[in-house]
Amino acid sequence: MLINPSTLVFYAEREVPGTKFTNIPQAMWWGITTMTTVGYGDLSPETVLGRVIASFTALCGLALFAMLMQVVGKALTRGLFGAVEEDIAADENEDETFNEQALLPCVPERMADHVLLRDQGLVSDEEFEATRKRLIGQI
Repeated sequence: MLINPSTLVFYAEREVPGTKFTNIPQAMWWGITTMTTVGYGDLSPETVLGRVIASFTALCGLALFAMLMQVVGKALTRGLFGAVEEDIAADENEDETFNEQALLPCVPERMADHVLLRDQGLVSDEEFEATRKRLIGQI
């Protein structure tokens, strides 16, 4: 079960005299303003445990925005400038397993081409059999 930081801070702060964390919905307002890094200052924890929870919540909010900006930034870069150098390098360095699987739809066509080469006498029977076994192994 996942526990919301708002609930944690409510239970950490509920015993403090004069606390503004009077109920969980009020603590949820604090959680929203902390996670979105707005931090109005109308609610702030007084206890050490409450401040530790607040620090963790603020850092999680920053991490979420950092991930969001990475995704949005990459999409904007691709949209405005096309593929970036990292994408091109990744395409060039694809592993061989992926490339072989990308060729799977082409196996029948490649086999037909190889049969034509054998019929024309451009490929020996041994080469034909070796290639045929390799192509069948890719299916």
